[in-house]
Amino acid sequence: MNPPCRAVMALCFTSVVTACGITAQQTPARVPAGQVPYRLLDTAPPTTTPPSGPTPISIYLVGPDGRLTPSHAKFRPPDPPTRSTLSSQPPRTVTSPQDSRQVSSV
Repeated sequence: MNPPCRAVMALCFTSVVTACGITAQQTPARVPAGQVPYRLLDTAPPTTTPPSGPTPISIYLVGPDGRLTPSHAKFRPPDPPTRSTLSSQPPRTVTSPQDSRQVSSV
């Protein structure tokens, strides 16, 4: 490799390293409220309102003839988790259709 090529490569490498270099901190730093960008500290309202009761839904199952068949059900979304329910209950898995209380036939 000739010297001018090495110089150009070294210059490119140095430029990339210094341009992308963000200094690392050993510990997190608190940012004063006055330096936080516009509206990042505002509390956001919920983006959706959950339905108050069961919602009718259509699902499609494979019928005995191998074709998709519509099936109608009512779905009740689970209650939103709270800090106490998240820490006190083990994860729940559904092992059979009888275990599920979220979906009921119409």
